[in-house]
Amino acid sequence: MVSPQTSGEGAQARHDHRSLWFPRRGKPRRFGDLPDGAWKRIAKRTFDQYRADGVTNLAAALTYRSVLSLFPGMIAFVALLGLVGQYPETFNGVLQIAGSIAPPSTVQTISGPVRQVITNKGGAGALLGVGLLVTVWAASGYIGTFSWAANVMWEAKRGRSWYRQWPFNIAVTLVALVLATFVLSGLVLTGPVAKAVGSQLGVGSLALQIWSIAKWPAIVVVVTSMISGLYYIAPNVRPPSWRWLTPGAMLAVIAWAITSAGFGVYIANFNSYNKAYGTLGAVVTFLVWVWLTNTAILLGVELDSEIERERQLSVDQPGAADQIQLPLRQE
Repeated sequence: MVSPQTSGEGAQARHDHRSLWFPRRGKPRRFGDLPDGAWKRIAKRTFDQYRADGVTNLAAALTYRSVLSLFPGMIAFVALLGLVGQYPETFNGVLQIAGSIAPPSTVQTISGPVRQVITNKGGAGALLGVGLLVTVWAASGYIGTFSWAANVMWEAKRGRSWYRQWPFNIAVTLVALVLATFVLSGLVLTGPVAKAVGSQLGVGSLALQIWSIAKWPAIVVVVTSMISGLYYIAPNVRPPSWRWLTPGAMLAVIAWAITSAGFGVYIANFNSYNKAYGTLGAVVTFLVWVWLTNTAILLGVELDSEIERERQLSVDQPGAADQIQLPLRQE
């Protein structure tokens, strides 16, 4: 990977960067405008860069950050729903949803410690406060690590200093937690749980029926927006335009669904982790699943970066073959 431009090239670099926003020849704006054979080249370069950038190692770093934030996040979420007096119904709802998207051993690994903390410690309010503080701290580390990984794949230097990066991580984390809470609430608040919570809040049956229908498209929009938003703001480059749904985000969701389903089938039929690791088999299974999830997310970043490279190559952008030519957010 070629190192980013030095500051001594300042004026010329800024001129070249501005030309990317208003190119004379015009980069393809729509995917259908890409030249013949573009997607084949994009797929090949994505695979090559996937290996060259060490995406599996980057996903391992994100897995570590994910585990740090997962347990306090679940405690905070269950405590939040518990404030309306519906524990353990809300917690069982969370487990039911988790069981539909993750291997059973993974759900068991998560549920035990969370249930023990909630039943043995203080009230829901105290758990919510502590859980939120720990979650924000841990999840902000995930955002910082994701930004580093995105910079590797977008071939950009890390421009933010620590005193700028830390507030940025916290701000993104808070927004992500609000959106994630909405998504989890939409998944959990269904059927009897939704009726029980609705009765506590004084919500009528008509509103619950509307909620049961409208929540699904809302969840899809929120999830795709979260992924696309993270793809947009994480790297230290300025993409030409904002897209609510990028090809990389779609690939990430599809790859995650396929790998999760395949891994679940493997665990159900072979379950070699329990044979190899004994009582630690469930923990290893959980870590592998989280690693696969982060690998799928990073694969989407790689695809989006290679699509941008192909756009630049289609108009003979100088240097695009060696380094994606986009303006930096922070020098």
